[in-house]
Amino acid sequence: MRVAITGAAGSVGSFLTRFLADLNHELVLVDRDASVADVGRSVGAAAYVGSAGDRVLMQKALDGSDALVHSAWSFSDEPEVTFTTDVLGYLSSLEAGVRSRLRQVLFLSSAVVYGCPRSIPVSEEHPCLVEQARNPLYAAAKLAAEHLGYVYFQRHRLPVTNVRFWWAYGAEIGGRNLRDMVKKALAGGTLEVPADAGGSFLHLSDLGRFVEMWLNDPTPASVQTFNLATCYVGWEQIAALIVDLTGSKGGYVAVNPAEWRGGSFLVGAWQLSSAKAQAKLGFSPGLSQAEALTELRRALSRLVQRIKQSAELA
Repeated sequence: MRVAITGAAGSVGSFLTRFLADLNHELVLVDRDASVADVGRSVGAAAYVGSAGDRVLMQKALDGSDALVHSAWSFSDEPEVTFTTDVLGYLSSLEAGVRSRLRQVLFLSSAVVYGCPRSIPVSEEHPCLVEQARNPLYAAAKLAAEHLGYVYFQRHRLPVTNVRFWWAYGAEIGGRNLRDMVKKALAGGTLEVPADAGGSFLHLSDLGRFVEMWLNDPTPASVQTFNLATCYVGWEQIAALIVDLTGSKGGYVAVNPAEWRGGSFLVGAWQLSSAKAQAKLGFSPGLSQAEALTELRRALSRLVQRIKQSAELA
């Protein structure tokens, strides 16, 4: 199958590129980062350097393709960029997809659209309280992009699937909050985390498995939305891992949620249910809880080493 991937030079996009190339899919890659050319050469895929918002470029990339995996997103803090680059970029991709008669489109959304967990586990029926999200504009933009999928199915019969996940990781893991925790631990500070809180981490190998199941779905639905998760991990577990990996003497403390003054999105149990994906596509995590935690520890260890090296070079 010929699959186009936007954001193919990013951490998620480049992983999916390698994953699908190993399964012998023909790939077409798009990214604003010029390194996408190197990613393309590494797997023998066609690569286009440019924005998903470039309709001419997207038309070239999608002509002859069967499916699109849209992972391009700027993650900018500027509202204008989020809506003019990210949302309009996805709109351009959908327009090109209609003209190319794509069989299906996959949009990588985010659990941030739920705003804050009101019930546990969080299913796809949970209300989308974007105004209560840690970054309301980011959440609103992701949800707006999801709704574009409904519009394009209604108007053009283009099947679209939205995937929501909380925090993805593979050999590497990122995120401002984790980086700040590592830096504080390396400096000997005491880490503070909210008690009885955590989230569902998604290993990229499970995302790859889901994408393959989605590509092989013989009857793609009109518009469907799935949560994906590999394992639930508490912030106290994460803090303990970071303290151990950094050798910090500061340790960590769990703060009563009512007294928490840190990032609001850290509070609550972001336990996502993948039951719908299991029922529809047969998805289940490929890693056990213990295996997922081992992989998470390895990814955090690499993050610690990267931060140490950057500090040494500064």
